[in-house]
Amino acid sequence: PTSAAAVSSVSRLEASDEGDEEIAIEGLDDRLASFRVLPNEGEAEHANFPRNLHNAMELLMHVGLLRSAQRLQRCTSAFLRLLDEGPRPGDVTGRAHVCFDCGFCGLAPGDS
Repeated sequence: PTSAAAVSSVSRLEASDEGDEEIAIEGLDDRLASFRVLPNEGEAEHANFPRNLHNAMELLMHVGLLRSAQRLQRCTSAFLRLLDEGPRPGDVTGRAHVCFDCGFCGLAPGDS
């Protein structure tokens, strides 16, 4: 298992299954650990199911899904910037979804 400290210190990883293109994964935001990942039916029993978004990033990096990890990092960084700005009129709340195939996370249409 990869520790949070070890993953946070990673600045660049080589893509093993993505050709020769280098994929940058900047230091992980510790706040990702505060966002729980709720399993779909049947996923909770899997020993490696991530408990939070920080674990999800670690898992994606560990299994070599670097593009997915990069996309998850972009999505969560954008969300954390919105949180830092504070509430605005018209903001929508809801349960976010994470795709472990592509790394996208966000609110699904109609979930608000």
